[in-house]
Amino acid sequence: EALSLAYDFEWMNKTLFHGQYERLQSFFHGSELAATGTPAADEMAVLTPLLSDLEPRQRQGVLSDWQLPKSDGNGFNRESLLKARQLLLDAGFYYQDMQLYQPNGERAQIEILMTGDTLGRVLLPYIRNIERLGFAANLRQVDGPQYYERTRRYDYDMTTDVFAQSLSPGAEQAAFWGSAAADEVGNRNTIGIKNSAIDTVVEALGDAESREEIVLYTKVLDRLLRAGHYLVPLYGKSGTNVAYWNQYRHTTLPTNAVGIDYWWVDKEAEAKVNDYLKR
Repeated sequence: EALSLAYDFEWMNKTLFHGQYERLQSFFHGSELAATGTPAADEMAVLTPLLSDLEPRQRQGVLSDWQLPKSDGNGFNRESLLKARQLLLDAGFYYQDMQLYQPNGERAQIEILMTGDTLGRVLLPYIRNIERLGFAANLRQVDGPQYYERTRRYDYDMTTDVFAQSLSPGAEQAAFWGSAAADEVGNRNTIGIKNSAIDTVVEALGDAESREEIVLYTKVLDRLLRAGHYLVPLYGKSGTNVAYWNQYRHTTLPTNAVGIDYWWVDKEAEAKVNDYLKR
């Protein structure tokens, strides 16, 4: 949770991305599967037997109207960093000579593993903020083979990942979040989640017999994942930007796709475009 508070999305979106992205508030962002507000009655019926298995902070988060913190975008993120500092102190971390130490007396340090150059400009400002919290932090850039081998074997403190979802989640969620997958080399549970409540809901989701049950169990799963603070949610978009010549037409498109299969060419407009290109 403290590491999530250190991520200043508003500044990054304004400075690096020209305001084109959205902060991800859900593991199923932008769909009917995303949990919103406080749990509805049917969600509570699923959650209630699981609450005793959750840590107090996760239990509180599951029942709340979830919203990630927002900064004013000025690049300092002071309020969130102060909250993060207090969370670390409450957890037993301590400061000595302006440096952060773990409860066992070891230096608090984080290495973020990455490959390629794309995410460097996103991760370096984040590293700056966790260094403000007192962590010794560095960005470790490796080549592709080494990156994939290290991620397969969970040889990292932090890394980036994409958990792509369909609109009909099911048994594959066990590979993302299941306890068994956390011990399997090369599986998709790169976070290493081991949570009995999540296992229960994932199993129920895999056995769902209707669309209503899929939506219900996915929303409950969403609440459990968010409240566990297993990752630092970054950014995404609910829509897709497409640039094209003004000769194509379409009617209403699918909610989750550009739907190229449903586009057609307007012959009259195509002739105008071709005339323009010949000039």
